[in-house]
This record gives sequence, C-alpha cells and structure tokens, in this order.
Amino acid sequence: MSRELVKAITSMALIAISSVAMAQVDSTNKVQGPATDTPPSLYSTAGTSTPVHPVLAELDLPNAPSAMKTTPAAEQPFDKTGATRPSPVMGAGVGRTFWIANSVMMGSSLVNAELIARCPASRCLSVPDAIRSRAALYGIAVPASAAITYIAYRLKKSGNKWWYLPVAAVTGANVVYAAHAAPYAH
Repeated sequence: MSRELVKAITSMALIAISSVAMAQVDSTNKVQGPATDTPPSLYSTAGTSTPVHPVLAELDLPNAPSAMKTTPAAEQPFDKTGATRPSPVMGAGVGRTFWIANSVMMGSSLVNAELIARCPASRCLSVPDAIRSRAALYGIAVPASAAITYIAYRLKKSGNKWWYLPVAAVTGANVVYAAHAAPYAH
C-alpha cells in the first residue's frame, strides 16, 4: 500500500508540474492585437488598426496596453441595497493552474507530514526528534505551504513567468521525503 501511495503522490506532482508548465507556455504564446494573417478587408487601409468589420467595430478594446478599465467610485455599480461592490478577494484572477499547483503542494505537505509522523525514529533519521510529533509536523507544513503560496501569488501577480518554481520545489521535496518515509510508515 505504501508503494502505491508513493506512486500516486509522484504522479500527482508530475501532472501538476507539467500542467502548470503547459499553461505557462500557452499564456506566453497568446497573440495580442490583430494577427498577421488577418485579411486586410477587416481593417482600414489607412495603416491603422481601426476595425471596419461590424463585429470588430462592436468590440470595446482598450487603446493602451493596459487591459484594465478603471471606473471612478461614483460610477461603480450598486447592488440592491445601494452599496458599492466589494473589491475582489485575494487570488481572484490568478488562474486555475495556480490553484491546482498550490493544492497539490498543500496535499503533498500533509501526506509528507503524516508519513513522517508514522515513520519510526530509527528509520527516518533526517527528521529531528524535536519535530517528530504530528502537531509539530503539521505546524510547520501548513504555514510553510501557505507562505510558498503567497510567494507564488506575488510572483504571478507581478507577471513573473517562473512563479511555479517555488511551488514545484516544495512539492518535489515533499514527494522525496514522503517516498523515503512511506516504506517504514506503520
């Protein structure tokens, strides 16, 4: 059973890392602006990119590189009670791959903590006796994973394309330690 658990953890980590990497490649390959092979009849011939086609004319695209539209507080939509909408919560818009990668990291941290807690001290020598209790292991694993999630969030929001590396490193370390402890867990 422990070998199957190690295989499952390893395959989950590899799937998460590859899906994050593929999503990163997909997001960097997106074309912004009109495509080079677009027929010239869709755009004006004056050398500008002003749409002539009726469907393209209805699109409300920004003139500047910024895709964010800011509305003054007075123009914000109201709900039924008349109050303005709350600002978005942290994490809104970071993407599905971000949450999948961080969920796999948190799961691997919890599995790692549980397997190390079940591993006898004579077999798992890389873990100090001071943190061998389940409470200490969870007390380290959960805040550390939350901190790495926050670091990855800040990296992703700042536009860094390598935001997934801290998550992948912690997930990989958890898989290695869990694989070491799994045969001895009872």
